[in-house]
Amino acid sequence: MLKVISSEDKELSDQIIIASNNQTLVEQAALRATDKLQRDIEDTLESFGWFYERRVNYFKNIGKPEDRVISPMYLAGAYVSVCMKNPAAASTLKSRFMRTDARYRRVFDEEFPLKLWVKLVEIQKASEGRLIQARREGVERGERFLKNWRGMLSLLTVGTIFQTLDFPPKSLERINVDDNYLLNQESVWNFLSPHVSLSKKFGKLSTSDVLKEYGEFFGVTGIDAIGKQSPNSVPSAAFSRKKIAMVTDDLLEKVDMLLPAQPWERGVHRDIATKLGCSSNAVSAAIQKLIMSGRRQNQIAGRIVE
Repeated sequence: MLKVISSEDKELSDQIIIASNNQTLVEQAALRATDKLQRDIEDTLESFGWFYERRVNYFKNIGKPEDRVISPMYLAGAYVSVCMKNPAAASTLKSRFMRTDARYRRVFDEEFPLKLWVKLVEIQKASEGRLIQARREGVERGERFLKNWRGMLSLLTVGTIFQTLDFPPKSLERINVDDNYLLNQESVWNFLSPHVSLSKKFGKLSTSDVLKEYGEFFGVTGIDAIGKQSPNSVPSAAFSRKKIAMVTDDLLEKVDMLLPAQPWERGVHRDIATKLGCSSNAVSAAIQKLIMSGRRQNQIAGRIVE
């Protein structure tokens, strides 16, 4: 028996996909394609001439230009590189991060303005274009070269324009990939290219003196923001519940008194643990409990999250 359902309604089609796969073993990452946010991203990108392939090979099969087709993983990599300031993590990002809802929502943030996904695509594509040109100029690199360096080039170019790498993601609305942007990108690439070699481990660049030199050369601050956030830095719910349940009222009050005004610096839980003579995990759980109760605000990487 074969049942055929013909419909032009994308939302209805996605509902059918979910229902059809409800009794079969399907990767969670594949079912993310049916999320409303993913459909909204597809519609927004298409209005700007980009084709978001949340359904594998859909646009390829109907003949859309390959250089205008964007995959969810490509977009996720752009977000991790530029918004989370972690191009090293973006270069090794695997689709399995989508299996955990908290990690998936950390990258595909529903509060992130839809039009800024377009900005990320334009920024990342501009970086790719310069790297492809570098290969044509005689730099013999493979596909890995593009994946490794497009995120770093994107982040540093945006940082050069803002004069800081510690910029909030929503400020990307001020970025236009125009001639001025490309001039800044060219300057950044001219700085970076001598440091790009097959013998250098990409990840090590994030903690090397090269980035400090970049900051000094271009007058860019906030270099320490690189690599502080990760798409995989969400604690497990089981760990959080267990630890939070063990927090006593006495510990909670002591931690609350010792916490400085927000936003506090990274590692503040370790300083408080030393003062109280307890474990840093216990202090972290107490801080989480204060946040959950509304007595403190949530923050990530030294920045308050609204």
